[in-house]
Amino acid sequence: MASSFVDSIIQSMSSGLVSRLSTTLGEPTSNIETGLSTAIRAISASVATRANDPEAMGHIHSMALDPENDLSLPGRTEGMLSRLTSGSGGNTSWDFIQSLLLGNRMSNMSDSLASYAGVSSATAKSLFAMAMPLVMSYLGKMIRTDHLDTSGLSNRLDAQRGSILARLPGDV
Repeated sequence: MASSFVDSIIQSMSSGLVSRLSTTLGEPTSNIETGLSTAIRAISASVATRANDPEAMGHIHSMALDPENDLSLPGRTEGMLSRLTSGSGGNTSWDFIQSLLLGNRMSNMSDSLASYAGVSSATAKSLFAMAMPLVMSYLGKMIRTDHLDTSGLSNRLDAQRGSILARLPGDV
């Protein structure tokens, strides 16, 4: 059994997704897998550290429930991967949540992820861009399945914050 929602997200990553990212980004599969797993942990840690901020939790809860952000629907992951790898327009809601969670730390976090995973800085940014919707989509699934309101989501994230932060590499 997964010890946190983060482990569940990482365990649900398909080898096909990692392989396609590896091919598209021109990086070794093992480095992409390490980088994407670490990016998921970093995004999740950022979400968990906002658990006691009601305004942030309101935004996160709303975005996680938005059907446009549900990657479990057919074609959503492929569409996201295509936009990510083609460099075409991003999703403004993802840009907003990334700004809310990471603020001006994105560049430093990308550089740290690149060093940790052995990928380029551009690839690290792409991995964060891929991790963000994976985390938010999973939170949406968790909210719907467990019927969590904003307070329930906050409590769940707060309860897992320590284990999430403990498994995040120091520099990322």
